[in-house]
Amino acid sequence: MSLGGQNVFYHNRGAYTGEISPMMLKSYNVRYCLVGHSERKLIFHETNEDIRNKTQALLNQNMKSIICVGEKKRNERENSMSFRIKNEIFTQLNEILRGIPFDKMTSLMIAYEPIWAISKNNPTVLPAPEDVKKAINNIKFWLETRFANEAAKNIPILYGGSVNPQNFQKYLEISDGVLVGSAGTKKESIAHIIKNLS
Repeated sequence: MSLGGQNVFYHNRGAYTGEISPMMLKSYNVRYCLVGHSERKLIFHETNEDIRNKTQALLNQNMKSIICVGEKKRNERENSMSFRIKNEIFTQLNEILRGIPFDKMTSLMIAYEPIWAISKNNPTVLPAPEDVKKAINNIKFWLETRFANEAAKNIPILYGGSVNPQNFQKYLEISDGVLVGSAGTKKESIAHIIKNLS
């Protein structure tokens, strides 16, 4: 079992009261940290540049960065192969991963997190697993094309977006893992997911 953080700042020292630095996380043996979670974007207006800076700061401390990407909204005619949605996700990846060296690629994880599917936004609508699979394949295609590097093929792509005990298995079948949100704050829910992973 490993510890992970929900957020990080991109400076280790300075007058940034209330922020948590990569070195602070590392001092508690934290190995993973989320960056760019949908709530950070929506509530705190984090930009792709902020997310890139946080990712680089984590990598400088040899910590693993879980980068959240995904479209904000959809209409009923759109799916993961729509040009607008692919362009939105590819733009995020391009701006966030710009300047990340090849030798750090294995310390990255990508979480496909469509904001419209977050439970508090629209709890009755979830993307179909086959649509999520297409989105994950799009992300893998971008990584392999952009970096032309074998390491890019080994970056885990997770799914996050209202993952719960009832649906996590179907999303696990088409991804490298799941990013559990609000269900992770409920003891019974997370216990069920962990128990059934085996």
